[in-house]
Amino acid sequence: FAYAGISWGTYLEAVGKTGSSVAMVFDISYSMMAKDAQAGQTRLSASGEYASMLLSHIQGSLVSVVLAKGDGATVVPLTEDWAATESILASLSPGLMSVGGTSLGKGVRTALKNFPKKSSALSSIWIFTDGEETDGLLEGAIADALKSGVSVCIVGFGSHKGTKVLAGDGKTSIYTALRAENMKKVCSSALEKIRSGSYMPVEAAF
Repeated sequence: FAYAGISWGTYLEAVGKTGSSVAMVFDISYSMMAKDAQAGQTRLSASGEYASMLLSHIQGSLVSVVLAKGDGATVVPLTEDWAATESILASLSPGLMSVGGTSLGKGVRTALKNFPKKSSALSSIWIFTDGEETDGLLEGAIADALKSGVSVCIVGFGSHKGTKVLAGDGKTSIYTALRAENMKKVCSSALEKIRSGSYMPVEAAF
């Protein structure tokens, strides 16, 4: 076996990328209706406006929109039709999905499916959220994205102090805050799951 030169291990290989694709994942859970974003906006409306502003900086890229609540759903597949994207950004609401809970991980995995498996484009997933999740699937989903060569950026909305907001039943008042530290821990833990030498950036902006 030694003379045959058999060996095990990993090695880095440069891969050329042309063009770019972005999947935007929006947390549309009821906690995103808290009015503690800039200028008294709800977290959700602020995330839509911020995403719209970002579009002007990625001209020429393919864009898709995924909604995350208790599940993940693609509402705009990868497209150059930014009019359709802008239309969704202006109408983000928890009412767009009936399922309860918050599963950011399912949103990320849905976004990952939007990218062609053998695409030569540089692919990224942008998550717009306050960091509240109810199933703990985000860490594993981010790790899966990184292993697939897709970078992940988390953009947080809301105040660290927190506030109260009505739950989905329209009666129950719940306390919610920006879970920045939780998201940072999730990102760090996801990176630990990636083999040395297979690193892709996870970014968090709060």
